[in-house]
Amino acid sequence: MEFLSQYGLFLAETVTIVLAIIAIVVFFVMLSIRKGQSLGKLRLTDLGENYRDRQREMQHARMSEAEQKIWNKAFKKQQKNEDKKRQKQCKRRADPFTQAMCLCD
Repeated sequence: MEFLSQYGLFLAETVTIVLAIIAIVVFFVMLSIRKGQSLGKLRLTDLGENYRDRQREMQHARMSEAEQKIWNKAFKKQQKNEDKKRQKQCKRRADPFTQAMCLCD
């Protein structure tokens, strides 16, 4: 009986030590992952574009097929004109930062 109690105590100590080592390793791994992330960088997301897309989808759902076809044609034409204007503006600018932004669009 004493043997079983000592064996149980040994297992409890062993499990405790192993769990402590695992916790320390996990802590350092998480710390290194956090350091690997970009600190001091800001990422901007244009939420307005998402809202405009949803608005167009809702308008599209209320239209008949003929109206959808006409609207799609006009929308594509408008998008094409806006892209041309944006490209002209990008060509005129001499600032390298704004040119890089134009290339990303």
